[in-house]
Amino acid sequence: MAKSLLHKKIKENIFCLAGIITLVSLMVIFSWMFFTRDWGLKGDFYLGTNFEKYLYSGYKKTIDFSYPQEMEARLPDDYYSAFWTGTLLAPKDGAYTIFTSEDDGARLFIDNKIIIDDWKTHFETESSKTIFLSKGSHLITLEYFQLNTFALLKLYWAIDGGKKEIIPAKYLRH
Repeated sequence: MAKSLLHKKIKENIFCLAGIITLVSLMVIFSWMFFTRDWGLKGDFYLGTNFEKYLYSGYKKTIDFSYPQEMEARLPDDYYSAFWTGTLLAPKDGAYTIFTSEDDGARLFIDNKIIIDDWKTHFETESSKTIFLSKGSHLITLEYFQLNTFALLKLYWAIDGGKKEIIPAKYLRH
């Protein structure tokens, strides 16, 4: 009889523990979703290589794509343009080398100043510029056009001469 009562108590405790674990897991998931929902940049997509006809808007956590694998599914293969807007969060004061890798044209503005201007048709090209950013929020706009064939756009940074990396989503806000 005592063994049966012990088994019953153990089962009740396991069931209670499973419920607590499930509840905590759901809280973590919903917290993550809440705090990361605005990570990334807002993109506006157009037909034509100079923003001629608005198609739609969307959000991208990072700017790191190439055609056809990672491109927006609703975009045509060729002859479109896009721009992403939001805020770049600099984690500290320092020298930031900002890079774009693009096929075809790209322009990058930070705090409404043009940083990279490569607005011409070409194969994959990397452009970069080193600027000083203070810790905190900076307006960012990245314009892009795709003429034909291959499409590519990537946005990197290297902080104070450190490792070059795609700008992580947690430093981009829309």
